[in-house]
Amino acid sequence: MYLMTNNMLSQDEIDMLLRGNYDKVEDEIINETEKDALGEIGNISMGTAATTLFTLLGQKVTITTPKVDITTMRELSEQYPIPF
Repeated sequence: MYLMTNNMLSQDEIDMLLRGNYDKVEDEIINETEKDALGEIGNISMGTAATTLFTLLGQKVTITTPKVDITTMRELSEQYPIPF
């Protein structure tokens, strides 16, 4: 299992990092409560940004509830191949 415990990396985790096997990390790096908390932080941040944009532009700004997903760097680069 590749989950860090006690704030220390296991030998398996160190080996994985040295080999560059980032895609083999377990899906459950964070639990559902932590995902919900990250989503709430995103929601608060985007709500503040929407309010600021409304103030600056005088236009209604609609936001949706963010969805938190865990992904690998490979999957992320495949979904968004062009850098910003």
